Amino acid sequence: MNSRKKKRSSFEHIGLILDKTIKSLRPEASSILSEIKERWEETVGKAVAEETRPFYLKGTVLIVHVAHSILLHHLMFMKPDMIDKINQAAGKKIITDIDLKVGQV
Repeated sequence: MNSRKKKRSSFEHIGLILDKTIKSLRPEASSILSEIKERWEETVGKAVAEETRPFYLKGTVLIVHVAHSILLHHLMFMKPDMIDKINQAAGKKIITDIDLKVGQV
C-alpha cells in the first residue's frame, strides 16, 4: 500500500469564491451589494427573500437569482417597487434596474 495519502482540502462553494473575488476587484460595488444583501428580506419580504438572492451588481443594475421561473415572472411586475425600496433604504439612487435570472439561491 502506498503510505502517502493526499490531504483533501475542504471545498468552498463557488458563490463564496466569486463573492470574495468581486470584493477584491470592486470594493465599492461590493460594499453596496453587501448592504443590499443585508436588507434584502426587509426590502422584498420574507417569502420572496427565501426564493431569491442578490447575486451581482453590474454598474447600477442589480442581478438577482430567482429559484424558479414562475416567481421570476411574478417579480417582473414588482421590479419598480423593489428598485424604489432599495434606493430608499440606501438613501440615494444606487440601482436603476434589476435583472432577474433563474439561478442557485
